[in-house]
Amino acid sequence: MNTTSPSLRSTALLTDLPTIAFAIGQSTIGTLLAASSLRGICAVSFGTDETLLIRSLRTMFPRHQLVRDQVALAEATEQIRQMVDEPAEARTVDLQLDLGGTNFEKAVWSALQAIPVGETRTYKDIAQLVGGTPQEVGEACSANRIALLVPCHRIIRSDGSLAGFRWGVDRKKMLLQRERDAAPDPDSLFAAAALSKGKAPF
Repeated sequence: MNTTSPSLRSTALLTDLPTIAFAIGQSTIGTLLAASSLRGICAVSFGTDETLLIRSLRTMFPRHQLVRDQVALAEATEQIRQMVDEPAEARTVDLQLDLGGTNFEKAVWSALQAIPVGETRTYKDIAQLVGGTPQEVGEACSANRIALLVPCHRIIRSDGSLAGFRWGVDRKKMLLQRERDAAPDPDSLFAAAALSKGKAPF
């Protein structure tokens, strides 16, 4: 899906810096920022302060020109909001992504994208699938810049408890609860375990 506008493409031709378009939206877990290069969505972030979100995006992409384009990213922003607020209605979301990352990170992120709504996997599950250690899988999750579309929130510890989340553990808990309600998986560790307890590191 093309998430950029003719104006963005024109801007990219008039500067030596590659261009990233971004838009700001609102969801029930906070302000969201969606950003796209010419190749696809390259960042999705959540927070409480629009200025801080934009500053964080600039830190992620210091060698890019940032252009706010609410029109070009209106559809993508709405689809992402729907994934948060109405996960049962958002299962057909299909946005082109510009992932970046190392080969290992891309393998982890691909495995995350294969986890269905309402289900979870552990760090060990992903490590066994793609190679590496659970700790390395955790590092790849921490490096993920694209919330929800690369669903690192669906990764939990082996005892079913929650590990950290780049955009806040409380948001992770809310996302998982909503997805479980939308598409419950009775065999998921998430469904059986207390989210706020447990000592397993991964």
